[in-house]
Amino acid sequence: MTRIIFTLAALFSFAVPLSAQTVTVPLARLDSLKAQITRSRTTFNAANTTYNSARTAFNSAGVTLNGAATAYSAAVTRYLALLDSIRTGGTPPSPPPPPDTTPTPPPPPGGQLTPAWFSDDRTTAVGTTGSRDGTKWAAITGLLNGTIIDAPAGLPMARLRRIAGGPDRDGAHIMTAQSISEMAVNSTRNWRWYYTAQMPCTGAGQGQHPIQDGGAVSQSNWYFGTTHCVNGLEPNEWGLQFNFSGNPSPNFRWFLGSINASNNVVFTALAKSTVTYRVEIQLARISTTQFRAHLWISNGATEVLLFDDGDFTNENGTQNLAARPLINFNVVSNTGVLVAGLNGIANNTVWPIHHNDQGAFAIVDGVPEGSQIGAYGRVVGEVPR
Repeated sequence: MTRIIFTLAALFSFAVPLSAQTVTVPLARLDSLKAQITRSRTTFNAANTTYNSARTAFNSAGVTLNGAATAYSAAVTRYLALLDSIRTGGTPPSPPPPPDTTPTPPPPPGGQLTPAWFSDDRTTAVGTTGSRDGTKWAAITGLLNGTIIDAPAGLPMARLRRIAGGPDRDGAHIMTAQSISEMAVNSTRNWRWYYTAQMPCTGAGQGQHPIQDGGAVSQSNWYFGTTHCVNGLEPNEWGLQFNFSGNPSPNFRWFLGSINASNNVVFTALAKSTVTYRVEIQLARISTTQFRAHLWISNGATEVLLFDDGDFTNENGTQNLAARPLINFNVVSNTGVLVAGLNGIANNTVWPIHHNDQGAFAIVDGVPEGSQIGAYGRVVGEVPR
């Protein structure tokens, strides 16, 4: 057996002093002792690492605590300044910024939406004229020119309102909804209705605006415009546009169609009489003065989406709504007002003119930008047949 002679005091110079003595240690024992020392060093290094991590965490906590102390000190300073101001009659310091008031999003798709307002004449008897659908319509003119009818087969609602036009503006059937609040900044508002165009080609004025927000069209922020029998439209076709009254050309009018080389509108023709369309507009208010608009046109019976933002072009064809242009409000408080029916037909010599059938109106706040209310029945209170 190999033996090594050494002095323990020399090996363990860091330990408690030992009496110098000469010992004989087996080589295997030396190897074992070496392994123990190595493990001890590893344990010590791990403990040192843990200590350093703890010290770092402690220092970080100290920074956080110091930040909290600074914030607390600032709050105390503001409080003392407020007390001094009250005592001396001076101007109090500015309050802290208001909390975030971003609207709570609506229920997930598939759930019903709570309306800010809706009207479907579901319980109104067929043949009734001038219906206010309870008290949902605050005012109506031209009572005899709006008659409740059974909705055509295949549509989800039970009733529509048949709208006739009188000579010039006399007898116009104008329905004004009960007012709701103005749209809030950083909110959305959707308006949805069903519409069947019926206007014949009689030589009367061929452009009307049957549905809009606001009161008079000059006070509206948006209006739904219809065109008949001009711009290449056949007697069984009609054209659609949305106007945003707070904007100069070319972003005042947005046509469903295109602009040709002669700078004339070429409407995408919609079917008259035979198709009821579901129409929806959404405003997303982004500031006190501006919004973005989104539009959808669907087949009211099949609920197939036919047209959306990318299909509406401005007056000179340089932009469509899919580009998300910023649009100016005209009278922002009128976002709480809905006017429907018909504004009248200029130069009308025929009495009466069956202009359109419309109904299943709904206004919903808080739908995510770029999303629809959707089909009749999606709103609380609507009962599909």
